[in-house]
Amino acid sequence: MAKLSDLEQLRDGWDGPGSKVISACAVAAYTNFVAELDGKVPDDLEPMADRDGGIVLEWDRGRDWFSATIQAGGGLYLCRIARAVDDDEDRAYPVFDAAVLKAFYGTGRIEVAG
Repeated sequence: MAKLSDLEQLRDGWDGPGSKVISACAVAAYTNFVAELDGKVPDDLEPMADRDGGIVLEWDRGRDWFSATIQAGGGLYLCRIARAVDDDEDRAYPVFDAAVLKAFYGTGRIEVAG
């Protein structure tokens, strides 16, 4: 998780006015997610900072693109951009759930419950 330690060094304003430091809540949620992966972060799942203090994960599978935002306040936002526009989907969860994120990464499907 060396990349996470880099993100934790960011300060308010890191990406211009209004950008915020990564929240302790987002760091804790990401750490829980990594534990769900048995501590092994896949190469295509490098964490990135979100301007609002969250952590963003992005990856692709074939022609589909996926994004997950661990929100600064403890929520989770998942998005899938598919080959066919009608197959695009997204969902916001008010509370982060590492198992939901792990399932999304593994299957590409967004769970209704969470």
